Amino acid sequence: MASIADRLFALLWVIVGIVVVYSAGDISGGGANAQDGLGPKAFPQAIGVILAGLGLWLLLSEPVARLIGRPRDGAPRAPSPAPHDEAPPTSETEPVEPAPPWRVPLAILITVAYAALLPILHYVAATLLASVAMLALLGARRLSVLIIYPLVLTFAAQYAFTTVVGVILP
Repeated sequence: MASIADRLFALLWVIVGIVVVYSAGDISGGGANAQDGLGPKAFPQAIGVILAGLGLWLLLSEPVARLIGRPRDGAPRAPSPAPHDEAPPTSETEPVEPAPPWRVPLAILITVAYAALLPILHYVAATLLASVAMLALLGARRLSVLIIYPLVLTFAAQYAFTTVVGVILP
């Protein structure tokens, strides 16, 4: 159960986020940044929304988890009945296999290749290829995951940037 100090801490971040969003609204959109699609207040407002959202998550995650009947990570769970001659599965009995050492350099290589291919293939094709490569690197093996997630995320991001924000993607 979250203590009162934890709840006050979370509430403080919600308040800070709201104050940042409200204060960023006073930033004028003129001057050198007048042609910028996002405008000078977009970044501070995004930070404020993130702070408020994470504060709300900290504040409400435990009550919501209790409401839907799921214990939060780290919360004690009801023990499952286990045979007397077997130990129940725990993190001590099941070793976690470390990630291969080539995974991080390959992720960096995929990111560099994505940045290099953007001007050549343009946003949609380069993002689809890079997304599939990253998902495969992270262990996704189901074909539906390797196709649907990149398609949905690519076109959702393209819509958000071009229509909502007004930024033309390469």
